[in-house]
Amino acid sequence: MAHTKRQFVLKVVAFWIGFLVLHYAYDFLPILPLKLISGIDESFFQHQKIAFYTYLLVCGVEYLLRRKQLTNFSSFFHSRLFATVLIPWLVFVVWYMAAAYVGQWPTVFLEILYSNIAVILVGICALIMERNMESLKYHRAFQVLIVAMFVVLVSQFTIFTFRLPWIDVFADPLTGAVH
Repeated sequence: MAHTKRQFVLKVVAFWIGFLVLHYAYDFLPILPLKLISGIDESFFQHQKIAFYTYLLVCGVEYLLRRKQLTNFSSFFHSRLFATVLIPWLVFVVWYMAAAYVGQWPTVFLEILYSNIAVILVGICALIMERNMESLKYHRAFQVLIVAMFVVLVSQFTIFTFRLPWIDVFADPLTGAVH
């Protein structure tokens, strides 16, 4: 059962608001469960983690609200889980558009404004993909791959919350320099 336009807009808004809540949740309530799913600093990685868990939570709420109308649980589940797995990559692509095409923002206000627009764009992209993927028939190997990728991401987000990897995404692995 595909989204209506109203459901689409509500889900994007829920994603945006949920992202803002998880962005600051750990600052207000520094407990282990929130450390695992919310931002603990301003690194790009933490923003990817926030988006991942926000989307997962929004999809969980969507399931609770729509479960009685679902005609194909497998397609619903796998389309949402796959979109959730893609969220960190979407955050990367959308967020770094500004770095590629604009450079550094001249003011903090513009950076915050763009950040909010980027979150909304990520939500829109994920929902468009999810909407189209819901009508697919998911073969067993793809289902296993989606679940495996999800488990790997959860483990990476958990491990890297406590212990960062040895190399940064943009650093040269031989010199450690960022050009």
